[in-house]
Amino acid sequence: MPDTTVRLEVPVPGGPTRDVLISLPENYDPTRTYPVWLAYPGRSISPEHMSTDTGLQVASDAIVAYGRGEGGAWAGAPYAVTDMAEDIAYSRAVVDRIAQDHLIDRDRVYAIGHSNGGGFALALACHAPDLVAGVVGVSGIYYNPGTPASGRCAGQPVPVMIIHSRNDGLSLIEGATAHGVPYVGAAAMVGIHAAINGCGGATTRPVAPGVTAHVRQGCEAATELILSESDGHGWPHYSAFEAWDFLSAQNL
Repeated sequence: MPDTTVRLEVPVPGGPTRDVLISLPENYDPTRTYPVWLAYPGRSISPEHMSTDTGLQVASDAIVAYGRGEGGAWAGAPYAVTDMAEDIAYSRAVVDRIAQDHLIDRDRVYAIGHSNGGGFALALACHAPDLVAGVVGVSGIYYNPGTPASGRCAGQPVPVMIIHSRNDGLSLIEGATAHGVPYVGAAAMVGIHAAINGCGGATTRPVAPGVTAHVRQGCEAATELILSESDGHGWPHYSAFEAWDFLSAQNL
């Protein structure tokens, strides 16, 4: 069996060669076709840290690709050194690079990110809906360049889950301004994507003490908000499993 976590060089068409850290499922079978889960760390967080701190490999039956943002950041944020085109090209190149060594299901490429990475994961639903079969933002910061509110993307239905906390002091749930630039709050982002995804009202289910999932109904593409009262801006312990349960149900 190959190493379960390896670093790959990623040639990016029209750009510099970058790298990605991938982890394989625990019982990896080279004759099986696997989904790919693109994972985007928060600002200044390495893929190595994200791979050991989030539980994505344990929670999923996918090849997980932990991206490395140029300058430690992802497009959309005012401090990013890349633009949307560059980081989307990188994301596509990551999938192509993984496909050189593994059997993958290109119809089941998913994305998840934390903080700045969460904003970029949802930006893929806005700017590259053909690439992703579902996206999840965890404590995301949703700067306008990456959102449908910017008017810069078509608003095609894509399954979306947002995991957020009411007491997140860095990404306020109602939105605010950071680094001199306004961002869309998590509550508004859910509403924006619910409208694009053709959703109606919501039902709820408990996730953990003080944590509730708000599941939108009648959607063309699934839409959920998992709302905590007290998880702050961190990576809640339930995030990986809730996200994988949601994403793995898409494009079955």
